[in-house]
Amino acid sequence: MNSISLITANTPVVVSPATPAVPLNEDKTRPTQTDSPAAVVMLGQDVKIPNSTTYNSLGALASFNPVYSLEQDVSNPLTKVLTGNIPAASTASRFQGLGAALLQQLAEDGTSKISQSVIRSAADNVKNAAALEVAQNQLHEKADNTITLTLKTKSGATITLNLTSSKDGLGVQADVSGGELSDSELEALGSLADSFQSAIDGLTAEKPRLNLGALAQLDPDVFTSVDLSARLKLGEDQYQTLSFKADEKSKSVEMSGPTGNVQLSVKNNNAILGNAQQQAKAVQSYLQQFDAAQERGEGDEDLMALFKDAFSSLQNTTKSLTTPTSSVSLNQVDQAMLTGLADFSASLTQTASSPNPMRPSEVDKFSYKASQTTETKGTTAENRSVEQKQTSSLNAAYHKSLYPGVALALGTDPETQNYKYYLIEDEASSTTRIAYNKGALVEASSVQSARQSTTVQTYELAKLVDTVTTPNEITHSRNLMAMIDAALRNDRNSQLTTGKSTLEDDLKPVHDKVLLQSNPSSIAS
Repeated sequence: MNSISLITANTPVVVSPATPAVPLNEDKTRPTQTDSPAAVVMLGQDVKIPNSTTYNSLGALASFNPVYSLEQDVSNPLTKVLTGNIPAASTASRFQGLGAALLQQLAEDGTSKISQSVIRSAADNVKNAAALEVAQNQLHEKADNTITLTLKTKSGATITLNLTSSKDGLGVQADVSGGELSDSELEALGSLADSFQSAIDGLTAEKPRLNLGALAQLDPDVFTSVDLSARLKLGEDQYQTLSFKADEKSKSVEMSGPTGNVQLSVKNNNAILGNAQQQAKAVQSYLQQFDAAQERGEGDEDLMALFKDAFSSLQNTTKSLTTPTSSVSLNQVDQAMLTGLADFSASLTQTASSPNPMRPSEVDKFSYKASQTTETKGTTAENRSVEQKQTSSLNAAYHKSLYPGVALALGTDPETQNYKYYLIEDEASSTTRIAYNKGALVEASSVQSARQSTTVQTYELAKLVDTVTTPNEITHSRNLMAMIDAALRNDRNSQLTTGKSTLEDDLKPVHDKVLLQSNPSSIAS
């Protein structure tokens, strides 16, 4: 058996043959080899602290230095990260670099299984082998904090990585089933280390973020699906959870926590995707819509940041990964009439609260939804139609102090009941239609609509003194045939005179007319 002894926490780990560590209040009978953990890591006293004599209840000199027991007595980069991180208090510090280390270890070793952990014990109560095994099993199976990554390869193998952390333990496991990984698969696996760690760092940050990186755009020649899940303890009965799934057909994200829930699903219908520039413009337009909704409805900024992360990650990484399911491909005119984004469904629901004890029915809330659906009809390019519909809705309510600069402090005393209660109800949509008959474009239209409703109830000394509802609504229909005809004519002339096509640039104004606008004032006539 080996033990690892550290004079201080910063001293390099040294593995050497040694006698098993014995708790200071142990009986005279020394533990047998089978009763000892695989390895013991002892963090020594800080010599800078003045000596003080402290005795335990049995009269023995007490030690406050914890003892760390390794599941496997091996020395490798993964174990080094584990033993270096276990003293940390925060989940972020515990998992720092650990996901990347596990993935790299698996990719470099080419093994089918890895299981390693470090368990912390009090120096005067070191766990024996049986107790240590129980603690290790609980850590791997029922930890407070768990992050799991599952990848399936095109060859049929399944790779599962698991990180766990509890108060007195930190562990990792990796498993490869369904076949051995090839050299190219191991190389592709290792290349995901930074993205896996970036996702972990984002999830465990004080203000969580969704950083999926390459996990959201796997090489389809190597991997067929990815599943990333997390359950992180934030407090008593409070958890932050994540579920990210992606395969050749769709991607989805679900996140929940004390502040609310985020859900997003995206279809990989690559036939309707625009070029990178068009996609970037549409994504930016939606992010602006999300920010406007958060500001208008007084939504939680951090929760909206997660929502935006999910939308950007899934849309920006949705590329032409599969063969189009439709036999009809879209031309440049069709693409200009569409957003360029993959179809999606998204929702953000903030945890509701009732901050007014005198009127608990006045609920502070924030709920936002957005979606896009595209339907293509017809089996030939000469006779077909495309309809794309975008929608969004906002339902929110919140309290604000009646007097600027005076903090809102609602109580049971009427003197505290001076406030305004806002009720927000918004809806927006944009519908685009394209149709061909015998090869001729016969319809190119868009309909944009937006409706905003704001109700403000004013209370003074607990009495309702005013209610004002302000509606704002607009619907605008456009026939885009003339704009498209002009763009086609200009393109033909350019190709005759210069040999260069201008169609993509000439169709950009058409694209501007089809993007969703949630503010009525943004829908220009």
